[in-house]
Amino acid sequence: MPRITIESNSLKKMKRKIENLADCGIIDAREIKKIHRAVLKEYVKTAKRNIQPMDIPETTIRGNKIARGQLRRSVGVWVPKKQSPGRTRLMAGPRSGDPKLKRVPRYSRRDGWFAHMVEMGVAGDSRTTGRNVGVFDKSLRQSRTAMEQKQLSEYRKRFGKFVRKT
Repeated sequence: MPRITIESNSLKKMKRKIENLADCGIIDAREIKKIHRAVLKEYVKTAKRNIQPMDIPETTIRGNKIARGQLRRSVGVWVPKKQSPGRTRLMAGPRSGDPKLKRVPRYSRRDGWFAHMVEMGVAGDSRTTGRNVGVFDKSLRQSRTAMEQKQLSEYRKRFGKFVRKT
């Protein structure tokens, strides 16, 4: 699975300044999380648009049922579990959980546990390529510039007094 990182020299410098300000308590970390969530929603929209549904209504992979539209439904933005309280990291992509765990709520959207198999074209015993092979990487490439522009504009809009124009 591709890791989403938005990096350019000016954006890197600006992010570092804002992260330092958030760590010092000058800027509220919740504000930065709101910005990051809005930026990552650009990727989520693109990924959901690119994912094509299965041909059949239901299938089984490794003993677990997968319904039509399940991968698209599982794509979203979330906060990683293991993170210190003041950090502002968010992740986007298919939300996953172990399908056999009792802790996952019944109607949860954390049911994209098979996304890595779809991305690589390995589903079940057969080593075939499907329609959605590389869909997350392709979505990242398509939405990268829009995400960078949105992040820069949101940072400048909310934290203009802390960040010089770059």
